[in-house]
Amino acid sequence: MSDKTHKTKYEEEQLLKSEKRLPGCNELYSLMRSKLVKREYESLGQNVIHDLRTVFSDVVSPIYMDGGHYGERGNERISDKIAADILAIYAPAK
Repeated sequence: MSDKTHKTKYEEEQLLKSEKRLPGCNELYSLMRSKLVKREYESLGQNVIHDLRTVFSDVVSPIYMDGGHYGERGNERISDKIAADILAIYAPAK
């Protein structure tokens, strides 16, 4: 959730709650995600990992149910992206 650009008030509150429970956790999770994705890309030498951290960057409506779970709209956006990636792999060459 901390990687979403336009957070709703509810999402901000959830981030604050998790930060109060575990100080530094939001920053740590964001740092770990960026380092893991970078390391995977570099070690594989090919683009087989799809970094979905920015899939919500332009969304201003609520996406999260709580600090770690997507709501219906969030799951739909992720599944649309995954489906498009899969369909692109199997699409006939033009």
